Amino acid sequence: MHTIEPVDSRYYLEYTFLPNYFDSLNGNPNILTDPEKWHKLHKKKTKKEIKNFDWNKIMVHIVTEKCGDICYLYTFPEPKEIPNCFFICYYIEKNAKRGKYFTLEKSYEILGQKTPIICGVDRYNHQNYGVTVKPDKEIFYKAVRKLAKGKSPDIPNNGFILNDEMINGVLKLMEKENLIKNEDENEEDDDNEYEFKDV
Repeated sequence: MHTIEPVDSRYYLEYTFLPNYFDSLNGNPNILTDPEKWHKLHKKKTKKEIKNFDWNKIMVHIVTEKCGDICYLYTFPEPKEIPNCFFICYYIEKNAKRGKYFTLEKSYEILGQKTPIICGVDRYNHQNYGVTVKPDKEIFYKAVRKLAKGKSPDIPNNGFILNDEMINGVLKLMEKENLIKNEDENEEDDDNEYEFKDV
C-alpha cells in the first residue's frame, strides 16, 4: 500500500487511508455511506486537514446487484492532479466481510483528450486495468463489476477520435502502464442486473 505521500494529501486519503478503513468496517453501511465520519476519523488520526479538499462534495451512490452483491460508489471532487480520483468504488460480494477497492484516476491528456485510468488497490498492490476517455460513473461501474468477478473490463472509448498520432500516443501510454486488453468484447452485457441509488 502507498505510504510515501504526506498524510495531509489527497493521495494518502484515496490510496492508503480509505482502503484500509473500508476493509476494517466489515461492510458496515452506516459508515460506508457517511463521508463525515471518514473526515472525523481521518482528522483524529492524522491531526491534519487535506489541502484544498472539500469533504462535503463527496457524493455516495449505492449499487445493488440482483445476485446480492452491493457496491458503494463515490463521486469525489474533480481531481486537479495525477493520480487523484474521479470515482472510488468499494464492491462487496454477497456474504463477504471485505470488499474490493477500485478507482478511476486522473491521468495524462493525449492531444487534449482526457485518459482516466481504471485501477484496483489493495494492501500490497496498485493495478492498472485500462484507459477510458470519459470520467463517467456508469462506464466506471460496468468495468468494476466485471473486474470484481475476475473478468476483463468493458472500457468503451466514447468520443475518442483516433488518428495515427493519437493511436501511437495511446499505445505508448498502454505500454508504459502495462494495461490489460478487453477479452470479452463479444460477451453480452447484463445492464438490467443492477440498480443505482443515490444516498
